[in-house]
Amino acid sequence: YLYGLIVELGSVMTSAVLTLVDEQFFLLTIDNMTNVGLEFLFLSSYVFVLLITLLFLGIRYMVVAFGVIFIPIGIFCYFIPPLKSYGKFILNLLGLNIFITFLASIVILASSLLLEIEIFENIKILVMINCFLIIIWMFILLTKHVISKSSAGDGADKLAQAAKYIAMFA
Repeated sequence: YLYGLIVELGSVMTSAVLTLVDEQFFLLTIDNMTNVGLEFLFLSSYVFVLLITLLFLGIRYMVVAFGVIFIPIGIFCYFIPPLKSYGKFILNLLGLNIFITFLASIVILASSLLLEIEIFENIKILVMINCFLIIIWMFILLTKHVISKSSAGDGADKLAQAAKYIAMFA
């Protein structure tokens, strides 16, 4: 129940920000000759970046869907001292995947607002490609951060802690 509420909160926050984005942002438009030339030149790059972003968002969707199974395991592992780092990892990864779409929607909103400036109107496709590259970079960077944050500590230290924990119950 609580997990569903948190997922719904992330979804509402994301949809609230995405309603502020101009509907023409994702379309390739024929505004001026410079923009048309750049769109023909960078169309394959744009499609490739969109497919990579779609792949990351698909993986994120699967992780959030399987979170119903993993959240109890993460909570259980978090409160057992030898398994605490695994519990932290599961909970941090699920939290990241729930709320990363909100951060991505803020990047999309900022990019769409950037196109309202006259300088960037002529290079719309480059702004869109960079927008989705920032989202991909954000996925990778934040996932690395979750992994490094959860695995803080030495393996030998964890093994000694596990031995003490088992000896305490023996």
